[in-house]
Amino acid sequence: MMYTKHLLRTASVLLLSAALIVPAQVSASADTVVHTTAASPVTHILASTKAFSKAPVPKVTGVRQVGKALTAVAGTWKSKPTTLRYQWTRNGKPIAHATAKTYTLGAADGGTRVGVVVTAKRSGYKTTSRTSAVSVIALATFVKATRPIASGDAVYGHTLQVYLGAWSPAPIASYQWKSAGKPIAGATRASYTVAKTDVGHQITVTVTGKRAGYNTVVATSVGTKVVPAIQAPSTTVPADSESLVNVDIVPGTYIATSGTVDCEWERYSRNQDELGYGFGPGQRIVTISASDYEFYSDGCGTWTPIANVALTALTTIPDGGAFAVGSQVQPGEYTAPNPLGTCYWSLYSDYSGSEDSWIDYDYPESANVTVRVPANAALFEVDGCGPWTRIAD
Repeated sequence: MMYTKHLLRTASVLLLSAALIVPAQVSASADTVVHTTAASPVTHILASTKAFSKAPVPKVTGVRQVGKALTAVAGTWKSKPTTLRYQWTRNGKPIAHATAKTYTLGAADGGTRVGVVVTAKRSGYKTTSRTSAVSVIALATFVKATRPIASGDAVYGHTLQVYLGAWSPAPIASYQWKSAGKPIAGATRASYTVAKTDVGHQITVTVTGKRAGYNTVVATSVGTKVVPAIQAPSTTVPADSESLVNVDIVPGTYIATSGTVDCEWERYSRNQDELGYGFGPGQRIVTISASDYEFYSDGCGTWTPIANVALTALTTIPDGGAFAVGSQVQPGEYTAPNPLGTCYWSLYSDYSGSEDSWIDYDYPESANVTVRVPANAALFEVDGCGPWTRIAD
């Protein structure tokens, strides 16, 4: 009991001593209030920074559209801030790195609400922020968007291609081919092969152009000619043509004569791989396989089935052409004068024009060129050598 009373007495003395202690002197500024009383020994320091007498709501000028620039107008503040800081917002959230007075609207801003927060600072004044009204940002429009073109022959078995035209900027394009105005199931690529069901109808293609931040554009081509009735493949190959094998022409071995004009022909697979090639003046012979997809011919004239042409043995092989060994060229040794030194000759094992069919070839520059045509050759091709004469078996 005596011990408890002693503790209480000690505590009372300490409290009384604390009330009589005068705090250390505090240097009070105009912005600081100090309270010191015997009854209340606690010191209070109150921050009483000033407020700007005028803090206007900022405005935003400029076209509210993707690709355009907006400018923040802070207005007239009083007292004048030492610094004004800007933060552009999208749907109420800060846009990363958008802290300049001017902001160029990007694709991500299309369809959102954009505004700006202006923050004013000055020593001795309360930092103050004001937020502008927000505006919905319109999507940009393509500077140029042309109507597509369906190019190619609108004939059964032939392939049409989309020519998109000049768009600016370039779109991400998707396609839908239509027959008689109705979408063709699965025909959503940049090319389309005309089907049997298209006969009697016009074909169009609709292009949908998209790009982030831009209004979507939908454009449809002018209709092709009406797809004609399916015709049986021809047994002749038209001059200067691109013919589909088994659609436009039947496969087989053909012969054509171009005279002094250089004839060029090519055989292609469905993947547009070159299967065979021929070039030069005069007579040309080619075998078009049933597995070929397309045959291209230019400057050759009309191709006729070789079975319909009577080939006779040549006593002299003219300068320029590809000649059938056996029926036109007898195996043996031949010579040509090569007056200009520009001779070219080659031997083939068949009429395909493929590299695998080459037996031998040369570009001799010397005069009096000699070549042996073997019995296993199918074609003897010459150009620029002068006439060839058989001199030995």
